[in-house]
Amino acid sequence: MHALETCPSASSSLPRILDVTADIVADVLAVDTPRLQLRALQRDDAAAVELLRTCDDAPTWLHVPFAVMAAATEEGSRLAFVMRSHATGEVVGMVAITRAANQCAIDCYVAPTHVRRGYAREAVTALARVALAGT
Repeated sequence: MHALETCPSASSSLPRILDVTADIVADVLAVDTPRLQLRALQRDDAAAVELLRTCDDAPTWLHVPFAVMAAATEEGSRLAFVMRSHATGEVVGMVAITRAANQCAIDCYVAPTHVRRGYAREAVTALARVALAGT
């Protein structure tokens, strides 16, 4: 697994960040923060994603069929990550990065039972650092 400091995409330019991710996902890209591990979505995450979808406030991007979400992650057009707590091992949310033209967008969702702990800021900041490392 790759820590933030050793991410292979660190030398990539912004438009290239998602071009190289298909290879990185094969290595199970993970970004570690002080309290979270952001791990590229894998097929065995289906149950955790389904549980997040049952939340009343789950965003529409989270309701994309799991197979479509996993396929997009594998091909590198949209990378979805599960956010897992280092302390408990529990999935606390998801974060995703999508490339369109020369821009990247980051979406984040934290389960209601884990809000107001700074997880969203921690996850988005870490993912943005990876995405912008080469600019």
